[in-house]
Amino acid sequence: MTLIIDPFTPVYPDTRRRKIVFCDDFVGSNYANKSWAVYGTGSVTKLDALGGQVRIRGNNNVTYNFLQDGLLHITPSKNVYIEWRASLVPPSGGAAAVGCLGDIFTSADNYVRISYDRGGGSANFMCMAMNSSQGFVSESSGVTANTAFHRFGIEIATGYICYFIDNVSVYKRVANIPETNQQLHVVCDGGGGSSDAILDYVYVSYDY
Repeated sequence: MTLIIDPFTPVYPDTRRRKIVFCDDFVGSNYANKSWAVYGTGSVTKLDALGGQVRIRGNNNVTYNFLQDGLLHITPSKNVYIEWRASLVPPSGGAAAVGCLGDIFTSADNYVRISYDRGGGSANFMCMAMNSSQGFVSESSGVTANTAFHRFGIEIATGYICYFIDNVSVYKRVANIPETNQQLHVVCDGGGGSSDAILDYVYVSYDY
């Protein structure tokens, strides 16, 4: 795990004290040596070991999960900010998304994500959230979805969720906030073809 500060333009002003608690630029060794795990049918491929990119691929008509195995260290009450730099490449009828998720076995009905969902009927990136008591919600970001690299940011705090794309706030929600601790999560749903998420980096920061 290597921390590289230069590519990150802070979302928050200097008056907001933040602490980076996790960062992975996917440089060097295989993902499995960095506490990541996979569930489902698909593959993880190192595309650029020096530049640091991995491709998460869900095969046809299946769901493939890439997540921090057992590391439920993202606590919503600490005012968490998560940023993925990623390219989402779903097939027709499929989806690819980045965000965070509760324990995949016991609390997978608690999550927040930004999705390129080609099966959902919208041309825009979608801002999604779910908790076990209020259910699921999906709202348009207003940003046209495409397969270019973007900085997908999610802030989770007591009372709200904010979604960012390329350092711009695109949606804020005051309900469906996760009720459990979270782990970093990528999900690719095939829909008649392979669904990809190409990851450049991810980091998590808290308020002091």
